[in-house]
Order: sequence, then C-alpha cells, then structure tokens
Amino acid sequence: MTTRSRRLVGIGMSLGIRTWTTVAVGVVVAMAISSANVLGPSASATAASESGAGTGALPFGIPGLRALSCGSTEDCVGVAEAGAVVYTSNGGRSWSTGLLPRGPLPILDLVSCASAKHCVAMGDLQTFKGEEVLVTNNGGATWSQTLTYAGNLASASCSTADDCLAVGDTGKGGTNGATAAYSVDGGRSWTTVHVPYAVSALGGVACASKSDCVALGGAYSAYLPVTAFYTTDGGRSWTAGKSPTEPAGSDIFISSVSCSSTTVCAAVGSEEWPATGPDGVVNNIDVGIHTDNGGKSWFTSTFASPMSEPHAQPVLVDLSCSSHLSCVAVGGNGPLDGMAAFSRDGGKSWFGASVASGVAGLYAVACTTPSDCIGVGGSDTGHSATAVYTKDAGRSWS
Repeated sequence: MTTRSRRLVGIGMSLGIRTWTTVAVGVVVAMAISSANVLGPSASATAASESGAGTGALPFGIPGLRALSCGSTEDCVGVAEAGAVVYTSNGGRSWSTGLLPRGPLPILDLVSCASAKHCVAMGDLQTFKGEEVLVTNNGGATWSQTLTYAGNLASASCSTADDCLAVGDTGKGGTNGATAAYSVDGGRSWTTVHVPYAVSALGGVACASKSDCVALGGAYSAYLPVTAFYTTDGGRSWTAGKSPTEPAGSDIFISSVSCSSTTVCAAVGSEEWPATGPDGVVNNIDVGIHTDNGGKSWFTSTFASPMSEPHAQPVLVDLSCSSHLSCVAVGGNGPLDGMAAFSRDGGKSWFGASVASGVAGLYAVACTTPSDCIGVGGSDTGHSATAVYTKDAGRSWS
C-alpha cells in the first residue's frame, strides 16, 4: 500500500545531523534493444555483503531509479526513466531486471505495489498520447501493457490487488484541470473522475484502504497554498480538506504524501523563500503537513535546524510512513549527496540525516516495517542507480 509520486527534484544540501552509509545497490540492467525495445535477458546482481556495505550502479549510464514500492517486507519494485524495471525479493540485498513488453519504452516514474506479486507502473510515452500503464503479477519479473491513459498522471496508490487510484491533470491546462482515475481490476481499466474544484492538478495521492484516500494539489506557477482533498469512496467523489494557513505570496510544492492508516497521513515538500542567497539562487525551506482525521484538516509540521533554515533548492521529494509514528523522507539531486530525514511522531516533527558521499539524489523511499526502509536514486558516477537502506527507521544506514 505504497504511493509514489512524480516530482521535481532540486539540489540537496547537507543536513549533518545523522549519518547514513551507502548500501550495495547491485543493480544490473541490460540496455534496451532498439529494434525490439525489450529489456533482457534478465540479469541480477548481489550486494557486496550481507550487511549491505558498498555501492552498486547501473551500467551504460542508465539514469537512476525514480520510484520505488514494496508490496511486502522483502518484495520491492523500482522503475527508471530510461524504461527499466528492477525488483528484489530479499529486501534489497540483490536485484534483478524485469522484462517489459515490446514497443516504445516509456519514461517510467510511478509504481505502486499492493502485494508481493501485483504492482502497477506508469510512464510518459513521449508521444503526447498520455501515459502507458504496465502491470505485473509476479513481483516485477515480467510486465504487460494494459492501456494508454489520456492525460498526465502524477501519483498512484494501489490499496489492494484490484483497487488503485491515480491523480494528475487533463494535460490541457487551465484552473480546472485536476483529475482522478480509479481502477477496480488491478490497473487493467480505469474510470476518470473530474475533481469539481478550481485546481489545475493533483500531485500526490495516498490510499490507506480501498475507500479512504487523500490527494494534494495546487495551481501551476501560482503562489497559492497547497490544496488538500479526501475521498471515502475510492476516488469516485472528492471533498476539499482544510489546509494550513500560509502567508500571502507563499509558493508551496508538496512532493509526496503517505498514509499509515485511514486517519493518519503526512506530506513533505518545499516552500520558496522570498530572499535569495549570496549566489543569487532562490532559497527554499523544507515544509511538511500532517493530518490525523483522514485529510479533513491539515497542520504544519516542524523541522529541526538546519532543515528549518532557507537553503538553495528543495531537498525532500518522497516519504514513506509505515506506522502512525515512523516516517522517513529522502531527497537531493545531481552531483551532490542524497539527503534524508526521519520523524518519530507521524510527520509532526522532522530531523535531518546526511547520506554518505557517492550517492547523488535519492528520489524515492519505501518502508516495509516501522524500522526497515530502502531509498533509491542515482549515483555520482555516470548518474547510475544506487540504493541505501536502514533498519532503525532512518537514524542510521548500513
């Protein structure tokens, strides 16, 4: 029951409060064969040690993983913009490549797994025809294309092997472009629902059950607070929640939302700071919001210094809450180190953690228990994929 959102990732900064060490990635992916556009044959690689010490990378300069979802404590699937899929059945200690269907390779950046075997992945076809939807029933080993969805999808959440919800926009612009689509057959077919509010797009969704979900959005390129919605019927109808009051002129970008129950959810992102830094770069501060009533009302989270101070570009881009208390968030981009933060009170307050050098941006995180999480992203060398993991809810990594 995890959610992965498409997000823009900024340049990270060193938080320097806790230390994360790099985990063995050990992901080997074959290049796509241009004549057939098929990944294969399936390859695998094992971590350098059982504890996970060391680093690994995708060969041939394939970009890093952009989304991750775990359907059990051991089974996870990651996707990459280069049209690649990797999966693990041992909690990330080793990975194998998934086999995609023939045809143009989409830019895969969404994945949600409702169980150890069933996952739904989505990506842009780059043909202005919408999103390709892929489904696996064997934990990521092989995939089939179900349909092409007309519109832009930004986030997806599957609560069961049958029930999934995705949100985004129509792709036509305007202030009423926010849409939602739900599936009751595991992603094979979708029904589109228009969100009856003046919102350009929905950027994140999380479902704690087949009925109860929250979604966050806002207006494109507009200085407006985040807009929150919730549904109690699986996305067929939506109600606006009460967002935190923000100062006039605030420009908030919520990058990810996660729910540990039908009532408790948290979200992270960034807010543009009015003043620029000494190098002329626009500064940002990390922001978070949380709810304890299923999205009906949201409250502002707090961040320990230096996360609470203005800094260049946003940091946090994804989070995963595995219990009503334990949440982990990750971020960072480019040639700089990946970043992380953890919360011990369900997203109400956050503490920073730095990631060891050699890991560039961390784009996604998935927690399989209140203690165990995997973070994935790109490596400094060749922008190849890498991963890190923790067994103490983000306080230390090995």
